[in-house]
Amino acid sequence: MSRTAAIYFEPEGYSISRPNIMGRNAAGYGFLRALFRYSQASEHTAICATKDHAVVFDSMARENGSTKPTRSMARDDTKSLTEIGCMFVPGPGLGQMAFERSFVRPDAWSICGVTHTILSDRVMNTLTAAVTEPVEEWDAIICTSHVVREAIETVFEAEEERLRRRLGAKRFIRPQFPIIPLGVHADDFTSLAPRRDLVRERLGIAKDEVVILFVGRLSFHAKAHPYAMYQALNEISAHHKICLIESGYFYNDFIRDSFNELHSAIAPRVKRIIIDGRSKDASFDAWSAADIFCSLSVIYQ
Repeated sequence: MSRTAAIYFEPEGYSISRPNIMGRNAAGYGFLRALFRYSQASEHTAICATKDHAVVFDSMARENGSTKPTRSMARDDTKSLTEIGCMFVPGPGLGQMAFERSFVRPDAWSICGVTHTILSDRVMNTLTAAVTEPVEEWDAIICTSHVVREAIETVFEAEEERLRRRLGAKRFIRPQFPIIPLGVHADDFTSLAPRRDLVRERLGIAKDEVVILFVGRLSFHAKAHPYAMYQALNEISAHHKICLIESGYFYNDFIRDSFNELHSAIAPRVKRIIIDGRSKDASFDAWSAADIFCSLSVIYQ
C-alpha cells in the first residue's frame, strides 16, 4: 500500500457551499481537491461517522476527477488505522483522538492536525490542553506559517512553565510543528486575465486605477482589522488612484456599518467596492479585476 492517511471526514469541514464560509472550509476543500488529484495511494480512505458522510466523500472524489476507489471506516476501526498508520484531522486538536489511541498503544498510528485561526480562546485552550494529553512525538500539528509555529510554541512553553511551578513537572512531550503554507490551485486562475477589462468596466473601475484586493471574512474581531490597510491605502492614494475591493461578507449590519464608518474616517480618498465573496462568480470577478492582493490576516516569513 502506498503511504497515505485516513482522513477524518465531516462534510462541513470541507464544504465551500455553506452560507457563512470560513477560511478553514476553503482550506479543507482545497486540501481534498489536492488529495484527490495528486495522491499516489491506491484508494482514498475516510473516517466517517455515517454512511451519508461516506457518500459525500466519494462524490467529492468523483467531482474532482479521481477514478480511484474510496473507502470509509469507523472511528473505532483500530485495526485499519494501525495498518494505514496515520489519521489526519482538519484542526489543531489532537487530544481526544490521542486518548482513544492510548487504549490500543501510543505508537499504533500517528495523528496529524493542521492550524487555521489560532487567536480564538477555544483554539488557545485546545493547544494548552495538548501539553497534558497523550500526544506523542510522532504526531504533528501542521503550522501554516513561521508566525503560527512561534505562537503555538509560545503557548506550549507557557503551559509547561506553569506545570513546572505548580506541580514540579519535568518531562514534556510535544508533537512536531512542521511549516506547510496553505496551497493554491493555480490553474483556477488561468482564465482571469481575459476577463480583466470586461470585469473592470462592469465594476466601474478606470484603466488608470490600481486595484487592491482583500479576500476573506469581513470581520474586525475574528479575521483581520482593516485599520492598517485603510490607513496605508489612503497614504498611497495621494500619489496613485486606488480602488479597494473587499471580497467577503459581513456577519451582521453592525460589522458592516463599522467597516463603512472606519473607511470614511481613515481612507476617504480610497474608492471602495464590496463584493460577496460567497458567490463563486463574484469572487472570480474580484480576482480578475485586481492588480495587487493584500491580506493582513497572517504574516508569512
